[in-house]
Amino acid sequence: MKPEMLTQMLATVPFNGWMNVQVTDLKPGEATCTLDPRKDLLNHIGTLHAAVQFGLAESACGVAIASSLPGGLMAYTPLITQVNFQYVAPLLGQGTARATIEPHALQTMLSELENAGKTRVNVQVEVSGEDGVVAGSGTLAWYVRKNQS
Repeated sequence: MKPEMLTQMLATVPFNGWMNVQVTDLKPGEATCTLDPRKDLLNHIGTLHAAVQFGLAESACGVAIASSLPGGLMAYTPLITQVNFQYVAPLLGQGTARATIEPHALQTMLSELENAGKTRVNVQVEVSGEDGVVAGSGTLAWYVRKNQS
């Protein structure tokens, strides 16, 4: 899938559409998403709100999964099941989230989807600001299932 297609798919989810998440880079098992720091996305100290940072992280993880699925989101549904995410610094300016599925985990995910129609996969993510400082990072656990025909 192309970044533009996944950006359009993200926009169909109301929260992601409101944040205006943009997919800027894709590789197998990897995705980078960005969003601009509009005033309504900031917290009381003028940095990107924690909920928006997490929303950006979750979007990048979902895109990393979706871009790796044969048939994409038309064939499979990824659902988040567990979160381990730490905030370590204020996020200044444009937010960027980089999500990665380890190569072995990606192979296992694809194999289990082919054989069983469902799987679980962990996705690592870092969120940083314009200054390159990592503001938050973590691992998001996902359940992925084949859609019913």
